[in-house]
Amino acid sequence: MKKYLNKLFYSDKWNIGYINQSAKSLIEQRGFSSNITWLHETQADYSADPFAILHKSKIYIYYEELKSVLSKGKINVIQGFDFKTKKQVNGFQPSNIHLSYPYIFTCNEIIYCVPETAKAKEVALYRVDPLQMNKIVKLRVLLEGKHFVDSSIIYYNNQFWLFTSVNGSSNVFYIYHAATLEDEFVPHQKNPIASNDKNFRGAGNLFIVDNRLYRPTQNIGIRYGGSVN
Repeated sequence: MKKYLNKLFYSDKWNIGYINQSAKSLIEQRGFSSNITWLHETQADYSADPFAILHKSKIYIYYEELKSVLSKGKINVIQGFDFKTKKQVNGFQPSNIHLSYPYIFTCNEIIYCVPETAKAKEVALYRVDPLQMNKIVKLRVLLEGKHFVDSSIIYYNNQFWLFTSVNGSSNVFYIYHAATLEDEFVPHQKNPIASNDKNFRGAGNLFIVDNRLYRPTQNIGIRYGGSVN
């Protein structure tokens, strides 16, 4: 009953913001050094999971858009920080499922996307068309068989590392690795790394500062997306 009452009378709103601060400064100061600038979006209830990429001197932000009445997310891209440039990203397979967490990274000047497609029970690698930033092509399936969520990839210490969680009550966290993006991603010898832990789901781009790898995570102990660690 509580679930249905919340749906009828409670409205949630998610938005995208940014700060003028480097990752190194964020680590050294252990927090934000400036105020958050919030973007202006009036056409959706949720604008979440933003991932930014610099391409030909322009910033592109990929993110999940969701309208509560539909309960099915889609992936959009905007140029700069302007929602008026919004375009839906096309090429996801299957295309009729909930899409979110469009993790973006580059390797050898190629732009890749690893979206959350939990309903398809897979983690798939896509390539972004550099001439049409809202067009992508599916290259291969990296993992399959589970409801993988919030997956992230980074090249570190001569390996590609894939971090992912499996959706459900257990909140199980896994790590995989491969020498190249064409190789099979093999499980870490200590998998599952964690279970029943509410602080392991991914919360954005992985980054490296002073040769140390950092992985932002969600604190969902109070509520989903309660804070970022």
